[in-house]
Amino acid sequence: MKPLALLALAIAATTMQPTAAAPLSCPQAAPSTWNLSVTRLDSVRVLSYPADQPPVDGGALPILAPIREWTRAGTLYQRWNINFDAPHYLFQVDCLYAGTERYLRMDLPGVKQCTAAIQQRTKIISFQCK
Repeated sequence: MKPLALLALAIAATTMQPTAAAPLSCPQAAPSTWNLSVTRLDSVRVLSYPADQPPVDGGALPILAPIREWTRAGTLYQRWNINFDAPHYLFQVDCLYAGTERYLRMDLPGVKQCTAAIQQRTKIISFQCK
């Protein structure tokens, strides 16, 4: 095959790949760089705000309520639809950890849906987006 034909095939192969966002989740423990004793994921808050009006320090946070909640086998699930009105609105998640006021804030570009699962007996929380 000629080099030009190989180049055309390589370009076609890369442009045909889907551009799905990689799954994103809150870490189960606070970052080690925080130099805290072991702290576990305690809760999450999903933020949604106009792209040209980011939250102001000390102001009210634009917390997005879950679109759906349900319980199954002792676990409470919460679901959020994300980026339905992007790029006019931006979406972020705050991962909050027990024993500290600090939080880990992550942007949610390309994400379509996030789900939190809270085990009611153990209080273990997981949060994932895809």
